[in-house]
Parts: sequence; C-alpha cells; structure tokens
Amino acid sequence: MQHYRLYRCVMSKSPLRESITSSLVLPVHGPRRIQPLNKGIDPEIWEYEESVRKLEKRREETKKKRRAEKYEQEKEDSRWLADAQCRVSDLDSVDSQVRHIH
Repeated sequence: MQHYRLYRCVMSKSPLRESITSSLVLPVHGPRRIQPLNKGIDPEIWEYEESVRKLEKRREETKKKRRAEKYEQEKEDSRWLADAQCRVSDLDSVDSQVRHIH
C-alpha cells in the first residue's frame, strides 16, 4: 500500500500533493550505561558475575514456584479437611438421631 501512495504522490500533477503518512511506530531506547574504560572489569570476572546473576534469578523463580505449589497444597488440604469435617458432622447428626430413636 505504501508503494501505491508513493506512486500517486510522484505521479500527481496537483500542487497539493498527498501527504504520505506511516503508522509504523518504533520504540526508541536510550544508550546503555557504559562504564568508563578505567573502571572496566576483566571478561572472566564479568562472565562469573553474569552466571551468578543468572543463578540468583533462577533461585528466585524456584522459590516463587515452590511457594505457589505450597499454597496449592495447603488449599487442597484445607478443602479435604473441610470435607472431612462436614462428613463427621453429618455422622454426628445421624448418630444423635439413631440414639434418639432407641
């Protein structure tokens, strides 16, 4: 479609040529913060620190996953306990009815 608009703009004889607009929006990122060369670190140290950062991130993700699993297990346990308590209370009412009959 852009080629067609460009063609119309170039081949148009009207003094007011069509304005060509584009809906393409590109994100603009600022420059990364770079340390001065006199404060640089050795590549081996950088790689070590990067691997430590990755391990810490993975550890945090694992902690979140374990917390979520624990929460789900506690929810399931509480459902099971509530269900068991309901059954026990139903049995208590049946037991009291049976004793009342005798």
